[in-house]
Amino acid sequence: MTDKVEKVMVLGIDSPIASRLYRYAKEGKLPTIQRLMENGVYAPNCLVPFPTITPPNWTSIATGATPGSHGITDFDGHIPGDPLDEVHQCLDAREVEAEAIWTAAESAGKKSIIISWPTSWPTQPKDGFRISGFGNNINDWRINVPRSVFTQYNLTHDLLITTGPFPFGSEVVWQKAQGWEGVEHGPKAKEAAVSLVMRRSQFNLAPITWHLLVDDTAGKGYDTVLVARSKKKADVFARLKVGEWTPNIYDTVRTDAGPKPAVFRMKMLELSPDAEELRICIPGLCGLIGWGAPEQIEQEITSEKGMPMGRAGWESYQMEWIDDRTLVETCELTHEWLADAALYLLKNKPWDLYFMHIHTIDWFYHTFSVDLDPATSDSPETVARFEKMEVELYQGMDRCLRRILEAADDQTLVLVISDHGAKATMHKFNVQDVLEQAGLLVYQPAEEGKPR
Repeated sequence: MTDKVEKVMVLGIDSPIASRLYRYAKEGKLPTIQRLMENGVYAPNCLVPFPTITPPNWTSIATGATPGSHGITDFDGHIPGDPLDEVHQCLDAREVEAEAIWTAAESAGKKSIIISWPTSWPTQPKDGFRISGFGNNINDWRINVPRSVFTQYNLTHDLLITTGPFPFGSEVVWQKAQGWEGVEHGPKAKEAAVSLVMRRSQFNLAPITWHLLVDDTAGKGYDTVLVARSKKKADVFARLKVGEWTPNIYDTVRTDAGPKPAVFRMKMLELSPDAEELRICIPGLCGLIGWGAPEQIEQEITSEKGMPMGRAGWESYQMEWIDDRTLVETCELTHEWLADAALYLLKNKPWDLYFMHIHTIDWFYHTFSVDLDPATSDSPETVARFEKMEVELYQGMDRCLRRILEAADDQTLVLVISDHGAKATMHKFNVQDVLEQAGLLVYQPAEEGKPR
């Protein structure tokens, strides 16, 4: 970079552990981060506002103000006058009481591009571009979402097509195949009509039923599944073997707000030779509109290797739908899409400042930090297993940054920043018990028939 700065890139990574990121970079596992450190400045002891939570800290970075000044004081907030036990997630930019840097820059005639920055939606630069910002990923909707629901998709959360007793699975019951038009199959072929179990949508979705076909043409067992919208050859959209992903599949989903374009992928994780054990995962039906500004900018973005994901993969893993490898591959769909979206906007739209946030690392530590830390893990083998996954996720993020930096020249200042780190949960305690034992909390006996 020359002494003259013309543009600025702010690349945000949510929740990396600085010492581990540094070590992996120095070991050559993260070449993009390594190159940035060698050619720039690495700050190992930065301080963050408290609480070390996503919405307040990214808002502090964007505004330069403390949580007490900008008003986003925690992940959940309470509006004065609401019932004391009623809270909402603090991801609505209209609640931010300090000026964001992109707003200040716009008043000086500068243009900004903002991608997936928490608590940046729905306010926007009047003369810039913004993608998402209402949650922690592109289709991770948290504004005006009941706290019990936690997050919604633009269309629907992860799906599982299965013969097994998995929670929220879309159940398959095989029957003898018949009535397929233009699709050759033998006498052993089986079929099933599967109604998708769709969850956490922003809209009321019309029911979706797909048709599955398996065949044992070689007499060695069932090894391939066809998935179709109807039992016609022209409506077959996927042909899967175990371990395979489809490419991106595009469709239109009917909702109470009209038809919505969607993209999705499928991976077959399991198919027994007798077809009695089947698992096909789908990391959500990802909506392709409704999350960009100015309106319709999202329709200009194309990505054949990635998708505009929500919080895909993490619940699927916890419900034992998918394995380690599939979770990493699902996260990579986010990394690929973010790089494609960034490069399109950076190379085709005017900009002076670019802001982007990547959340996959945060979700990893929320899910696996106890298993990863030798002090809390059950075995060295478990530590090694999850460190392997950790490195692979960092490497996907590193490749994403490498591609985005193609749009940076010698007059671009690049900042890689974070909101907080992560640590395994160890000893828990009940705050109420501590206060009561200290004589700082006293309970009033409940009236008869009323809760205390």
